[in-house]
Amino acid sequence: MAIEGLGSSGQAATLATFTRSRLTRVSLADSRLSRLDLTEVGLDLSGALLRNIVFEHCNGSFAHFRGATLKSVRLQGCILTGSSSQEADLREVVFQDCELGEAQLSLRG
Repeated sequence: MAIEGLGSSGQAATLATFTRSRLTRVSLADSRLSRLDLTEVGLDLSGALLRNIVFEHCNGSFAHFRGATLKSVRLQGCILTGSSSQEADLREVVFQDCELGEAQLSLRG
């Protein structure tokens, strides 16, 4: 499944699973996402602007946030093992009880 250009601003999602899917140019502003499993998605948010989002207990292992800007983003109890956020602007991000093993965090800003 490929999802491209989907606008889900202001939405809430709980217990969703994306399997062998690719998300491209998806807008997630002003959203609350709970218990999402994105491990087989190929989640690439390089250069994206993510604003006013809460991720709760989501699995985003190996996600790419290279050069992304995250504003007012909270990650609570998320698994981000092996994720890459090189050159990302994470100044307004709160990581609370997250697993960040082998994550590449090279920040800008």
